[in-house]
Amino acid sequence: MDRSGQHAFLDKPLEELGISAELYGVLKASRIGSIREATEVEAHQLLQLPGFGYRMMHEFVSLLEKHQSAHLLQE
Repeated sequence: MDRSGQHAFLDKPLEELGISAELYGVLKASRIGSIREATEVEAHQLLQLPGFGYRMMHEFVSLLEKHQSAHLLQE
């Protein structure tokens, strides 16, 4: 994937990503509107969001890996 495609993915609204309704709901409730915003939060902080558990972390990391962006996840 080229860099422009990667950036487009990061800035797409969550509604357009095909993520689970559960992950979408938790991110939206936490006022996170894009993958870029989510990657600006450290992983341990994501796990502290109400309703965000390890299953959702797995979905989130899988989504990042699919778009060759897993390196953006902050520890």
